[in-house]
Amino acid sequence: MFLCRRDDDHSSRSAPVLSLIHIFSLEVDARRGTFLEIDQLGQRYDAVLFYECFHHCSDHRLLVKKLADVLKPGGKVFFASEPILDSFPMPWGVRTDGESLWAIRRNGWLELGFQESYFVRMLSRLGWVTKRHFTDATHLGVVFEAKRAEGFYELGTFILPPDEDATWSEPNGTGPKARRTSGSSTMPVESGGGFNLIEIAATNPFPFALEYRVSHGLQAVSGTADPFETIVIRCPYDPAGEALTVAVSEGNVPATDLGGPVGLDIRSVTLTGPT
Repeated sequence: MFLCRRDDDHSSRSAPVLSLIHIFSLEVDARRGTFLEIDQLGQRYDAVLFYECFHHCSDHRLLVKKLADVLKPGGKVFFASEPILDSFPMPWGVRTDGESLWAIRRNGWLELGFQESYFVRMLSRLGWVTKRHFTDATHLGVVFEAKRAEGFYELGTFILPPDEDATWSEPNGTGPKARRTSGSSTMPVESGGGFNLIEIAATNPFPFALEYRVSHGLQAVSGTADPFETIVIRCPYDPAGEALTVAVSEGNVPATDLGGPVGLDIRSVTLTGPT
């Protein structure tokens, strides 16, 4: 299905898409409508692609919420050639560069921009996990891929907001699907979901015990991971919480050269509901 703007006359802006449809002999159900009518089409989809258009939506958070209802299980959303850059001067807002101002005045479009940290965190808090793909197929060179987390976060298989990613040490801990904490490390998880418990699969990769504190909103637990111990840390889920924090104390760590920060290797985070 190809969804275009209600006021689009299928001329200059729609012509390239319609031309490709003809070249590849695709069956396309073209509709005119607004972004927020996506849940009124009466269908569910394997994938949704935004190409140079998501940033025109007047309520991008509501649109992302609606996407969860129109995707089939395992479905994905792709954001291609969208102005999602950590150099944007605010979390999100109207772009004021010359080209954007021209487009606003000439076409009457809303021209938004997003910091990557805000964009990835927004998706995470609404229950998605995100990957980043680099490509020369778009002028911005980046495509973001999102899928529903379903309460399960396998670290090392998705990206964190850049500002929160900086609170972790190594890209990989003990294995390709793990991240090592560094001091106090944070990651966003779904907010307001029907969960009541967070389970963190972790390993202490060091020959000495590590003290930790895990917090989510107003909930927190503390404990000790023995040398080389693999543990599951359980922390109550706070529906109003936005970030999960794992803090590891280095106060009792022997004064040896470990070649990097001391921390726990986190393999996965699972949000579970009432039993």
